[in-house]
Amino acid sequence: MSIKKFEITDEDRKAAMTTWMNAPVIKYDVALKEYKAKLDEYCVRFNIATHEELMARADELEFDSKICNEILDMYSFIHRA
Repeated sequence: MSIKKFEITDEDRKAAMTTWMNAPVIKYDVALKEYKAKLDEYCVRFNIATHEELMARADELEFDSKICNEILDMYSFIHRA
């Protein structure tokens, strides 16, 4: 079995650099505040006491799938930061 070798061309390098240069800059402190505020809104909306309970219920898909995904994404972002 042979292993294929891939060559990275100048075009590949330029495309990677363009992608990197155009990537959005995330200000973590701002994102954390916004995500925590959004999770607070969901807690009020669904009458839930804590973010942890909200996350657990979203993990069990108790809400619309779009909302569950948003809650889980925000919660995981907050706890990775």
